[in-house]
Amino acid sequence: MTSRYSKPIVKKEPFYEASSSSPPPYTDHILTMPDTFTSSRITDIHRRRPNSNVLYHDDDDLSLPQDKLYKAEQQKVQAKQSSRKRDVRISLALFFWALYIRCWRIWQPSSVVFDEVHFGGFASKYIKTRFFMDVHPPLAKMLIALVAKLAGFDGGFSFKNIGDEYLEAGVPYVTMRMFCALNGVLVVPIAYWTVRGPFRFWWWTWMAMTGLGLGLTLSCKWVGLFTIATIGVSTVNNLWNLWGDTRVSYDRFLRHFGARAICLIVIPMAVYMLMFGIHFVSLPNTGEGDGFMSPEFQQTLDGRIMEDSPIDIVYGSKVYIRHQATHGGYLHSHPHDYPSGSKQQQVTLYPHRDDNNWWVLYKQSTEKVDGTDYIKHGDIVRLKHNDSDKRLHSHNHRPPMTDLDYHDEVSVYGFPDFDGDANDFWRVEIVDHDKRDPISKDRLRTIHSRFRLVHVMENCALFSHNVKLPDWGWGQQEVTCIKNGKIPKSIWYVESTVNALLMWETNKGLTQSHPFDSRPEDWPFLRRGINFWGKNNKHIYLLGNPFVYWASTLAIGGYILVKLVFLLLDKRGFKTDFRGLRQFYEKSAGFFVIGWFFHYFPFFLMGRQLFLHHYMPALYFAILTFSVGFDLVTIRLIQRKRLMVALGWILVIIYIYRCFVPLTYGEPWTKSLCEKAKWRSTWDFDCGAFHDNLADYADQPQAHQIGGALSKFQDAFKSYMAKDENRELAPEVADMVNKISDVINIGNQQQEETVEAQVSEEPTGEGTLNGLD
Repeated sequence: MTSRYSKPIVKKEPFYEASSSSPPPYTDHILTMPDTFTSSRITDIHRRRPNSNVLYHDDDDLSLPQDKLYKAEQQKVQAKQSSRKRDVRISLALFFWALYIRCWRIWQPSSVVFDEVHFGGFASKYIKTRFFMDVHPPLAKMLIALVAKLAGFDGGFSFKNIGDEYLEAGVPYVTMRMFCALNGVLVVPIAYWTVRGPFRFWWWTWMAMTGLGLGLTLSCKWVGLFTIATIGVSTVNNLWNLWGDTRVSYDRFLRHFGARAICLIVIPMAVYMLMFGIHFVSLPNTGEGDGFMSPEFQQTLDGRIMEDSPIDIVYGSKVYIRHQATHGGYLHSHPHDYPSGSKQQQVTLYPHRDDNNWWVLYKQSTEKVDGTDYIKHGDIVRLKHNDSDKRLHSHNHRPPMTDLDYHDEVSVYGFPDFDGDANDFWRVEIVDHDKRDPISKDRLRTIHSRFRLVHVMENCALFSHNVKLPDWGWGQQEVTCIKNGKIPKSIWYVESTVNALLMWETNKGLTQSHPFDSRPEDWPFLRRGINFWGKNNKHIYLLGNPFVYWASTLAIGGYILVKLVFLLLDKRGFKTDFRGLRQFYEKSAGFFVIGWFFHYFPFFLMGRQLFLHHYMPALYFAILTFSVGFDLVTIRLIQRKRLMVALGWILVIIYIYRCFVPLTYGEPWTKSLCEKAKWRSTWDFDCGAFHDNLADYADQPQAHQIGGALSKFQDAFKSYMAKDENRELAPEVADMVNKISDVINIGNQQQEETVEAQVSEEPTGEGTLNGLD
């Protein structure tokens, strides 16, 4: 019978750890307990540090003399140190190369591009301390605003339209872009160290750092929830294995569980709430987002003047009635008629405070107000539009947009000396109330009561949904009367709103189509990109490297296929671990495939508009999966051949990168070259935006002086590497930077030579600079 307090066992290392280029497991470095938690009586079975008395390597020869064993051990230590230094050099080279790629001509264009409309606008609001509401958590926006503020931006530029010029307004856009680029650059060495698995420091530190990272990720965008799910699955699997191991005591299992709960749940939640606390403190003044918030919250904003309102609502009260489920705004009417149906005056939802939002509540039988008569649950009322003196009305006509038999049109109807008819009668049904105010359960009260307005004749409820009226309705939200409608979208209240899921509901409500949106099934195969910017016969189009996308997708499919083969072999009783390679591949690549799954498939459940950039977190995991697959396929090659294969792969990626440089950086290009670069018919970048000849760009202003600064930086880096104290790093790092830089420079020289040749052939040619909207 196995005891929980087993004796030490001899540990056999798998095949791959015995090789000189041993790829370590990728996923267990923070999921297991440190050695400081082990006792003399309890064996730690996950990632224990070797004990020379009981643990031996497969290639240890126990017949050797003690001095030779010691020498062999020293050689292993030296090899490990050498490998660590090599990793540092490679990661430094990757960092500087990524910095070069990311920052190349980052000052171009000197005008607003795509999402800078949003994030630049948010930075301006933070600096002006004007409250706003966004669909994502605030950390990324706050960091961009902080950088802009430190760079001297006063928030005066609005970032309203793509193509608005930065230079005239003095916006520090290069600094803001550099900050974002630097964050992207840091992903490269992080990815390298992730697959190398060098983390052997204090276990608690890395566990806490993981929790901090999860909190920061979630505080930038809700995609961080998918990252938490990825880590969560791995953690649950690890805890399950610990629970099933009889050598782990209950006390020690609880320590494992508690450590993960604190670091991977408590810390992320605390960071997330802290970021929102900073967000609200940073925006004390009234702004464009006030209308999304409750009257109680709006009252806390500086500069917001709200009229005091009596809590009780009586007959004769003039009220604002607001919709709960959508954020379309207030029940509204204006002096414009429907073009079809009854052709009576329109009723809509309008998101802003306006005189056309006022309604007066009257009894069913009379509009005479005598004393204080409270409106109660079940009362029949009439609502008169204050501005037009017409009454809220519904009848058996189909609405203009939702032509369904269970929807009736809602309008306002009436004329002088007309007392109305039975189609003006609405029954008040209070369906929810503030539990702190019991009276609001039976009596209609401002803010505290939630109610439905049910049409007495048609037995339908006043309803609204996320459907916009055309230009004749001023783009406002449709209001109908629905039979057997869903409760949330038929609930109203007097000047109040609910915000517990405000960001989620607003995010979910982004259902309008966009010229460059795409669906999740398009992303792994790079079916289309995003038009970022177009001006002065140049074009920026977010596409990505097709080779990287397709290869990473192939790696995901390859893993699934290999996993199925393994399962079939197991079913047939063919038990083998392929000399340790199966465990290596399943644990490392399997973890990354799970990460890819959690960051990709949830988008299939979203009805909102989506873009290619939503795939980037999943792409990160797909690339890591490809790296593991590449390692597995080439593991039996000698080191020289592995390096040659890797170099060939890198050169192909660089070549394809060069093919799309004009679209990446907004550089000069020709229509013919652009058309040749359309490898897929679905790539809809605008080749008509470019000139016919590169010579037509000759009269345009030359690049910004920062281009020279980057060249000086490269020269300074080479000089630094050539110093005596850095010579050890020079052969590998500097040579790698030089070789890859030469590939790029060759492409630049070829383009310059082409321009010079065309200029010499057409000395009088002048290009027209037709701006692209």
